[in-house]
Amino acid sequence: MREKTAIELGVDFRMGGHSGIGRYLTELYARLPKYLPGAAFTYFGHSPRPRPAHSCTVPVRARIYGLREQLEIPAAAGGRNLSLFHAPHWNAPLAVPAPLVVTVHDLIHILFPEYLRRPRFLSLAYARLLIQASCARARVVLTVSENTRRDLIRVLGVDSRKIVVTPLGADPGFHPVRNPRALDSFRRSHNLAGGYILYVGNLKPHKNIERLVRAFSAISLPGRMESRLDASLGNMKLVLAGSEDKRYRGVREEVRKHRLGGRVVFSGVSSKEELRYLYSGARVLVMPSLYEGFGLPPLEAMACGTPVVASKTSSIPEVVGDAGLLVSPYDEGGLARAIRAVCMNKDLRQRLQARGLKRVRLFDWDETARLTASAMTRAIRG
Repeated sequence: MREKTAIELGVDFRMGGHSGIGRYLTELYARLPKYLPGAAFTYFGHSPRPRPAHSCTVPVRARIYGLREQLEIPAAAGGRNLSLFHAPHWNAPLAVPAPLVVTVHDLIHILFPEYLRRPRFLSLAYARLLIQASCARARVVLTVSENTRRDLIRVLGVDSRKIVVTPLGADPGFHPVRNPRALDSFRRSHNLAGGYILYVGNLKPHKNIERLVRAFSAISLPGRMESRLDASLGNMKLVLAGSEDKRYRGVREEVRKHRLGGRVVFSGVSSKEELRYLYSGARVLVMPSLYEGFGLPPLEAMACGTPVVASKTSSIPEVVGDAGLLVSPYDEGGLARAIRAVCMNKDLRQRLQARGLKRVRLFDWDETARLTASAMTRAIRG
């Protein structure tokens, strides 16, 4: 039987295996015990690997976003005398018998309802209702960017006094591959010897990959070169590294439309070490998203010494700062020109690399954990 401690913290860990929120959970809870000394952790659904000391896991089978999670998690938490419950996403179990802290990463479900599952009006109504209810029920609302903080206040009227911004950190596992031979070998083994432009992330509509494909087509196909210097772009490929939503076929249709079948590589999900090589070997990382709550790929790219071209919208400028070229995600021509400039201008590329390596030092997962622990302590005290 686990010894009673001063703080009993429950956390919904069902999304621990996901890409964005999963990374947040894994990195945060690897460090949080350091900033909540003596606390005990109860993980609902899953737990970190390796599981920290002073912790236990409670099985939960309720699917994410389902009504069952609103019943099963509170029932599983009953009788555990939790000091606090942390919901890492807006689908917080509202009836959980403990003070609540909720993390709202973004408001994409409300701001871009056209990308919701059908019937869209029901999905939008459910998302809006649950986000508002979660923020009202929570003692503290955590966000990962100033942009999401502003959205919560502007769109939902959340009390600014209960919002705490906890920016995400740079994974220390991402750093430049300094060995040129190792990078050349990686490129050759992946049929990328001619160089490549990289995108990392899920392939979903709001990620704006269709415009990226069109911009790539504009700068890389024969007959569309602006000068002889552009000839090298004709050998480059576009690598899309991330999971595909099988219901969304827009990107592959765009690739077929522009006859880019041999030029666009769908590489799928990669391990951290594979991603480090992908970042380090790329000419540029492009993140053309219409909206992001934070945006880890530009941060990871900068940590690997890779120049960044990204959208000048939502939270992305907070991450990239002056270490990348920022363009409107709706301006395909501007996107193409920025990509071409980084690919063809060695001096610009080197300046962005140096700025990126400097900027990435501002983002630290330990600071994320420290800020989160302080907010949780405040929530426990009421």
